[in-house]
Amino acid sequence: MRKKLLAIGVGAVLAASASAANAAGLTLTSNAGAIRVYCNGTKGPDKITSSPLNLPWILVIGIFNSTSLQCQFYPAGDSPSSADEIGSANLNMTLMTGQISNVQTYNGYAMPTIAYQGNGPAYTGISVTLNPK
Repeated sequence: MRKKLLAIGVGAVLAASASAANAAGLTLTSNAGAIRVYCNGTKGPDKITSSPLNLPWILVIGIFNSTSLQCQFYPAGDSPSSADEIGSANLNMTLMTGQISNVQTYNGYAMPTIAYQGNGPAYTGISVTLNPK
């Protein structure tokens, strides 16, 4: 009986992990080194690196306590200042979709690569890759 319960528990964890990996939301990646994001003045939870950071919409809303965000990107380790800002974007979300707009870059950085999942104008998934100078 214990083995059967353990197998069911492991199966449930694997199913939840697979669902989370394929969940709709925001995926952030950086080709410009480690990056920090600040939205509405609040620092994001993790550094953005070359490993994709997948955040379901509900998690993004919970972290920043808002469905409408103004976000700025800075090199990790630097204090946020306009002299170091890599770029900015606006993000509007529901629990199931998101829209990105007003994407800007600063200080010589290239425009990010943005890919969309689903039908617009609100998308089930948005993938943003920050690019180097």
